[in-house]
Amino acid sequence: MFKIIKRIFLGHIRYPKNLLFNMLFSIFLMTLIGVVLINQFDTSKQIENFTVYYNDDSGSKESNQLLDEIIKNKGTEIIYFEKIDSINKGKDIVRKSRGSFIYLDGNTIKLYSNEKNKIESGIVSGLFKTASNRFNAITEVYKIDDENAINIINDNLEEDYINVEKVEKTQSPTSFDYYGIAELTLMSMYILFFSLYGIQRDDRLSVKDRILLTKFSIEKYYLANIIGNFMLSIIITLPGYLFSIFVLKTNWGNNLIISFLILLSLNLMVVTMGAFLGVIFKENGNAAAFIDRVIFPVMSFLGGSYLAFPDKLPTVMQIATNISPLRWINRGFFRMIYLHDNSIITISVALNLGITVIALILLTVFVKKESVE
Repeated sequence: MFKIIKRIFLGHIRYPKNLLFNMLFSIFLMTLIGVVLINQFDTSKQIENFTVYYNDDSGSKESNQLLDEIIKNKGTEIIYFEKIDSINKGKDIVRKSRGSFIYLDGNTIKLYSNEKNKIESGIVSGLFKTASNRFNAITEVYKIDDENAINIINDNLEEDYINVEKVEKTQSPTSFDYYGIAELTLMSMYILFFSLYGIQRDDRLSVKDRILLTKFSIEKYYLANIIGNFMLSIIITLPGYLFSIFVLKTNWGNNLIISFLILLSLNLMVVTMGAFLGVIFKENGNAAAFIDRVIFPVMSFLGGSYLAFPDKLPTVMQIATNISPLRWINRGFFRMIYLHDNSIITISVALNLGITVIALILLTVFVKKESVE
């Protein structure tokens, strides 16, 4: 069996064109798409400083006091307050640029904001609601106990209306993290054709028949094919894996060996499927072309190889994407790495090994049927 494995292995080495293409194309894809879509994965955006314009000429004593307290105790440096001399000017500024406009109309405080700046307007609205609630609470305290009201109020009077607290950012994938994984799993799928075309070529050139004349069993012949092509798949996958780690700094998780073994479970599945399909279709080139031009592009799209899908999708789309083995392994990797959830990757490995076993059983059945005929 070792000689057959060596023959298969060296056979691909002697014709390095397809071998080099599969080794290098994943590197090309993960680099190109990672660079092109780098801004789509940028999670470093922060709220920029913005200005709140106000006009208090028509405000009551109470509303002016409230505004003065807010300006004094806003508690953040991202908000600037600027007084303007007319209502129309404030509305016009908000309509054309970022920021909000506050108009004091008696006891009523009116907030004008551009709908494109929902975050800023939400901050300003929350600021005034907090201040208003405190102002109302102070009024009620005076109604209940006017003698001790000043002591109660002074305990919290210096607190800011906005408490700024830094929260550590949750780790999320960059474009190189995502496509480093997605493009390598994609190219692993195409390793199937090394196994499929190799078996078809042996049939066409009667290599298999000559091997069987040496009393080598047909079952061992196909097993040697699978082992040889699986070893080849390691050589094809390893450069892209190392490139993604050391050059693109792709995050493959804490245990790089385990991650690579998970990747190899996909390789084993596609190599075994390739051997099975090679027996089924023999020299039918149309079937192989259909797999290459229709099945694989659909599986790649549904697996997120070109377009990054979120973890959870609408029900129909979720069912559709689950058809693809790439969806399972890609989603599993990202959940394992960023959410420390191994459930999906465990299912993915189980599916890969399960399909491998089923393909081996079916291959054995067809091979025995072929030998009887």
